[in-house]
Amino acid sequence: MITIKWTGKGEGQREFKNERVAARFAEGLERNGYTVITETPATETESTGRIGKGLEVHRIVGGVAHCGASYRSRQLGGTLTTKVTGEEITCRKCQH
Repeated sequence: MITIKWTGKGEGQREFKNERVAARFAEGLERNGYTVITETPATETESTGRIGKGLEVHRIVGGVAHCGASYRSRQLGGTLTTKVTGEEITCRKCQH
């Protein structure tokens, strides 16, 4: 989990599972005049696996897909299941 804390016009904090989403959120706060502090865990295990019933193999960091694919099923009410399989990555977004 990545924790974003901010101060300025108000104070608060929010936790994110995806590094890219956390970075975008922090950039938006900074544009609006907030001071942002980012805290990342000391160690995050990285592996590969499948998300839900998907055919692509993703890079999994902190229990979720690096590309954010684990959040795409809004109709199903949230995060899809993550299966660590150790296969070679086939997701183009996770390869970067």
